[in-house]
Amino acid sequence: MQHKPDFPKNWNISQTELIAQSANGSVWKCQYANNETVVIKAFLSDDKTEATSGLNYLLWRDGVACVRILAQSKNFIMMEYAGEQALSNLVINNNDKQATLIAANLLRSLHSNPSLSFAENFIPLSDWFASLFIRANSSLLSPLNDFYRDSAKLAQNLIAQCTIAQPLHGDIHHDNILLSPRGWLLIDPKGLIGDPSFDAANLFYNPIQQTQHGLDKNRVIFMATEFSKALEKPVEHILDYAVAYGSLSASWFAEDDNKADELRQLQIARRLKEIKDQLFEA
Repeated sequence: MQHKPDFPKNWNISQTELIAQSANGSVWKCQYANNETVVIKAFLSDDKTEATSGLNYLLWRDGVACVRILAQSKNFIMMEYAGEQALSNLVINNNDKQATLIAANLLRSLHSNPSLSFAENFIPLSDWFASLFIRANSSLLSPLNDFYRDSAKLAQNLIAQCTIAQPLHGDIHHDNILLSPRGWLLIDPKGLIGDPSFDAANLFYNPIQQTQHGLDKNRVIFMATEFSKALEKPVEHILDYAVAYGSLSASWFAEDDNKADELRQLQIARRLKEIKDQLFEA
């Protein structure tokens, strides 16, 4: 069981509740000095290297469409509490189209001003796709895994074609969008940099428990259309990034020997490519 960390005394933290933990630390829901509910990420050491890009992204956004950083102290980060109602709840309650429109509005908020200045300390997509590139070049792959190779080529082409790289949240999905008193907000960014279309990609594969949605042609077209309008990118471009992302995600699951989720991601990625080819065949 995770022991409660020694939070900074001047924060006057009380009523702590563990809500997540990993090998690198833990996440706590707490009461702050003024009885405000906050979330605190506690790292096992003062080195927050793994979280640096995500932290910088939140600092850069400064509360716009994302949770706000409230304080930092050594290995602790205090953030705004965004509530417990996730966007996935709308999907579960048969409001999937509404969920898509909410996600599209957040994408619009994130990427509506490409000239906005930012610190150049985010992870490039060429690095983020490393797992897929490695897997595509593996001699262990059978001919049945050509999809990985094709997806890697697609990703490389997409990255090379990007002319204006922007900071990306990097992990937008239905459970990372929460309803706060300020409205719908994003949590847990990765802090990447590249084409904004990447930020829409993971949404096609979520909620993770709803595989049938990812395979539904009408849903895919509706999502791609709304995300295209929000990001001012072609529908084909949105779908290409979604295909590439699904293969990247599958490669991560393969690294963890999680065959079921690997095959699920590949199933949806293939379906997205099929739908894109049907829409844009010569």
